[in-house]
Amino acid sequence: MYAVLFAIGIGLFVMAAILGLRESQSLVAVVFGGLSVASFVLFFMRQPVQALEENLEFTIWLGVALNTYGTQLMYMQDSKTIQADLRVATIDYSNMVERCAEEALHLWRIEEYHRGLKQFCSIERAQHRSAQAQRNHIGLALRAFLRLECHRLRTGVSWFEAKTAIMRETVRAYLAQPLYVQLSTA
Repeated sequence: MYAVLFAIGIGLFVMAAILGLRESQSLVAVVFGGLSVASFVLFFMRQPVQALEENLEFTIWLGVALNTYGTQLMYMQDSKTIQADLRVATIDYSNMVERCAEEALHLWRIEEYHRGLKQFCSIERAQHRSAQAQRNHIGLALRAFLRLECHRLRTGVSWFEAKTAIMRETVRAYLAQPLYVQLSTA
């Protein structure tokens, strides 16, 4: 479907260009050009934009390049100061890219925090109806995550390794002195 829509758009564009070269059929060229634009808009609207959403660095670079650097280059007209202007524009561009990369890193850390809170502290698994019980569960999950993060920063042990070690030691201690003994069914 996408290939057909793209081919129709290219074909209509070529038809509009050919008809536009003839002066007597300019209205027909406008119609074909409009249909070409419509097919391209449909093609690109139907395409998923997930690749751009996933590739945050490319999106940031594209926005910075189009909005600042290209605009600065466009307005450089004085031949005597063009080298200095180009140097300033390039420095501004690189500083802005660094700031955008730092912001993306902060956003990624927030995503890591949410993943850790859900994956290692089971914050979403509270099956309580009362508001007090839900608040208690959320508070304890946040406290557990804070303890895991402090432990990670102090020792360098990842969240996964720390949780696994806690679970392993808990099971080992219980098996050494079980509180509940299963009765024999035989």
